[in-house]
Amino acid sequence: MNTQLLLFIAVIVYLLYRYRRRLLVDECPRLNFEAFEGDVYQVGETYVARRKAAKKPKQSIICIHGFVEDMRYFTELYEDPHIELILVTNSGYHCPFSTKDLIQPEWAEANPFLPYSIEYDAFALRLAVENLATTSKVKLHGHSRGGAVVLDAMRQSPATLSKSEVILEAAVLPQGKALFGRSMSLPTIMEWIFPISLGLMSKVPFHWYAELALKPLNARKKVLLPGLWFNAKNQQVVLENLRSMGDWSAKTDYSIYNNIEKGTFLIGQIDNVLDRAGMIDSAERAHDGFNIILTEGTTHFISLEEPKYARALAEQTVATGNKKAKRTKGKSKETLDERKIS
Repeated sequence: MNTQLLLFIAVIVYLLYRYRRRLLVDECPRLNFEAFEGDVYQVGETYVARRKAAKKPKQSIICIHGFVEDMRYFTELYEDPHIELILVTNSGYHCPFSTKDLIQPEWAEANPFLPYSIEYDAFALRLAVENLATTSKVKLHGHSRGGAVVLDAMRQSPATLSKSEVILEAAVLPQGKALFGRSMSLPTIMEWIFPISLGLMSKVPFHWYAELALKPLNARKKVLLPGLWFNAKNQQVVLENLRSMGDWSAKTDYSIYNNIEKGTFLIGQIDNVLDRAGMIDSAERAHDGFNIILTEGTTHFISLEEPKYARALAEQTVATGNKKAKRTKGKSKETLDERKIS
């Protein structure tokens, strides 16, 4: 190998190193915004938003979004004026709502966990539930990484959250895997390259890859998904998210489900982010207070594609009133397809 080629390679590596370093530390501009009628709170490195209910709320739904997503994922899903909607964003992410009148709540507590981890966000979620939910019917809805956050919040505070019902949508679950059964922990070289890949992806026009990677597209997905690469404040946050998901899924066993009385797994017909078979296997290890719904016409973004599933669960909560909901007995893999809802 001649000297000129070695010099060329060295220059390329140096430029990639500098570009990666800048992505890790420089704050990404906040590009995503949506009007929101309600209050926005800052709790440590997390934002929490509570929408003003148009009518007397009949239930409280607390939601946390997935990896590189934001709180807008749920705003059109739960439009019922009787729902008290509380949204929690991942720590280290931009708030997609106005922070002009940002509230620093007295009930905020020092978070004992590392920022950008599942445990840190679960602690913030627990504070939001305990201090902002005003109804006796509480439902926690987590999408993707947010599913793991919900589960960990229940583990951290079973005494106060155990009566809450949960929706785990295309969720990161105990012993779960990434697409094609791969570990959620990236190899060292892939972890080093990942910030560069996201940085380059943010430069690519959305329509160049959306039809291939994110179909089926609809109006809401076209609004939310182009902003994926601009939600975290920098790529260091993204890396810590990845490490936390890998560590959490590997170390967490199925006993975590025992902290929950009632829950529902929503699983996409196709999942192009997480391993669907592994998701179903983990869900089947939960006790019979859980139901598994294999949704149809859906991918990883179930509630953006077919909102009827989550909305039906919200309506069931109101319909049951104060009666204890009937538990659905777990079934074997052979009969799992019979557990879909129409």
